[in-house]
Amino acid sequence: MKKTPVICLISAAIFACIGLAFAAGGTAEDPLISKSYLEGDYRNALLADVDARARTDMDAVLKSGLGELDAWKGELNKRIDLLAQGYEYHSVFSDFRLKRNDTVRGITGTGVVLLAGSASVSYPSGSVIDVSAGETVSSGSGIAAGHRYMVAEDTEAVFTITSDTAVISTDGYYCLGKSAATDYNALAGALKEMNLFRGSDTPYGFGYALEEKPTRIQGLVMFLRLIGEEEAALAFSGKNPFKDTDPWCDRYLAYAYAMGYTKGVDLTRGIFDPQTPISATQYMTFLLRALGYSDSNGEFTWDAALDKAYSIGHITAGERTMLIERPFYRAQMVYLSYYSLTAKLKGGETTVLSRLVEKGFISSQTAQAAMSSVSVNRL
Repeated sequence: MKKTPVICLISAAIFACIGLAFAAGGTAEDPLISKSYLEGDYRNALLADVDARARTDMDAVLKSGLGELDAWKGELNKRIDLLAQGYEYHSVFSDFRLKRNDTVRGITGTGVVLLAGSASVSYPSGSVIDVSAGETVSSGSGIAAGHRYMVAEDTEAVFTITSDTAVISTDGYYCLGKSAATDYNALAGALKEMNLFRGSDTPYGFGYALEEKPTRIQGLVMFLRLIGEEEAALAFSGKNPFKDTDPWCDRYLAYAYAMGYTKGVDLTRGIFDPQTPISATQYMTFLLRALGYSDSNGEFTWDAALDKAYSIGHITAGERTMLIERPFYRAQMVYLSYYSLTAKLKGGETTVLSRLVEKGFISSQTAQAAMSSVSVNRL
């Protein structure tokens, strides 16, 4: 309770009364107010007045304090209840990598920004506001990437991921719900721990950029890592015959051309076309080469690489269907790369991973630790 205002009030009352008592003047021989009056009736009346004023002020302070205490207790109970329901709280926006059918549940005041991928929002009553556009979002509709959404008063909303992977940033109270969909994010994390996947310069989602389409140069670099020849490529001093490439990939292309891994799009004109998206079939061609199969001696043709991979058991029927029917993103490139690690090289028992260990590209302990944390079922 606040004591200072009460003390000031009592002091003011005392001094006011004393001032009135002596304001009229008088002398010691003929006082206007007798000493007995001051020490008796006047003193008792003064103390009673001070006590009444103090009690009134103390009651007001007490009621105010109890009101604040009740409000604090109510907020505390609310937070305890939300935590029991699985909610967490962030005072600033925090990013999360999610997968298909994962959910972010929010209540009044929750903020959500979709940074990559796609998602929808639903709510039984109330409203969700697209703050960026200044309009209400209909329940069941998709949300726009880069827009800030706010869950309005008396509303509980669910944001559901509708792409294979996504990155969402949220603040306020939120509750994450996990689905059983393929966790491409976990596969990317494991590959990153093994130094096989380093992501991009995207400033969110760990830089994985799994929602983007992989390029031809990215596919080539992943291939060189899987066969354990990245360091050899970076140390290579030969000439890069391609003229349309950035400085960072110069050594990769010079080495890959010298080793016969690529001939580019138009060698005569020096065109590799590094930023064009690589297809699932083209990337599978790289993977089959990594396993020891050749498309130059008739073992398979690049346009039938998926059929070849299925026929030798490198991919499942579900994976083949997925790669044929759905777009090929960095998420799928990560998926194929991860499961290629346990694939056996042509005509032997050596796997892609054991070859990397033998070459010293990765230690068996690091690989085991990275892969032991992954519990993703193949399609």
